[in-house]
Amino acid sequence: MLLPTDIPTDEERAAVQAALPWSDNAFKLAGIVRGSLDNQAVDLLEGALGPPHARAALVALYEGCDVLLQAGIDLADAMTARSVLGRIDPHDPLGGDDARLNPPSKERLRLRAARFGIEDAAVKVASAGDHLVNAHLRIAWETNAATREEMLACKFDPSEETPLFWASCDDLRKGLRGIRKNPLNTFTSFVLTPTFRRFFGTHAVGQTRRFRNQVVHRERPSYAEVAMFGRATRWQGGRWQFNFPPPANQPQPTIEERFQMVSDAAAATLIYAETTWDVARRWMRSLDAWVTPGDGEVRVQTGIGRIQPREQRDPGPFLVTA
Repeated sequence: MLLPTDIPTDEERAAVQAALPWSDNAFKLAGIVRGSLDNQAVDLLEGALGPPHARAALVALYEGCDVLLQAGIDLADAMTARSVLGRIDPHDPLGGDDARLNPPSKERLRLRAARFGIEDAAVKVASAGDHLVNAHLRIAWETNAATREEMLACKFDPSEETPLFWASCDDLRKGLRGIRKNPLNTFTSFVLTPTFRRFFGTHAVGQTRRFRNQVVHRERPSYAEVAMFGRATRWQGGRWQFNFPPPANQPQPTIEERFQMVSDAAAATLIYAETTWDVARRWMRSLDAWVTPGDGEVRVQTGIGRIQPREQRDPGPFLVTA
């Protein structure tokens, strides 16, 4: 990372801050949620909230917030690296032989650093959404705002305390589509469900998740500045053909456009995270567990008493009119 060093200029730092206006709130939220669980406070909260999914819900929420913050750092570093490597004479990044860095290689290194940061951020933004979905499902279950059948439709089995596979955004979306057919369902009225729909319906979120799939397994994404080879076959109808010089390719997004897409998706994910945290605090208060941020620290207080069984909890405060 370059930003924690003295290498970037004040102008480069200011440019990053302007390009990521959501990053300060992401930093603050991750710190508050971590402070609520740190120093074994998570054990205290679990004791107050009861088994079996309260701890998993809170930790999944924290992990979503933290990995979103990491995505912000990746984007900031991508932007900074491209700028810094454009004004200095870089060394071989593998520490081998600077002589192999000819002028084209130096330009590719500059673009590579920018691409890698953006692609790493896209993977983390998608991961953050999936972590938040798992918190969403477990809070809905623990507030008695969903049935087991509804949770199973979303790939969460409440009978499994430590599942091998965890739900994703796509699982929740498909599950909601299925249970919507039942007019008596509860989960579609859970307070976080409309927030999820707005989040997952954001154009940049869908684009970034598809971009993430390209990065990790489907096909290396192309940029206007860096074209990739493509995996589509040249064999058509039993014949093999290619043209030289090659025809003009379909226009590809620029590095800046990819950066903005992932940043917009992160901003939408942050709103989902902030709302999930607000609902989590309401849920905790309903069971006499209080989390109070302030003055650089977080205070956690819990009552001592009999834990109310999930089935006896009133879901009313956590439901909204469809």
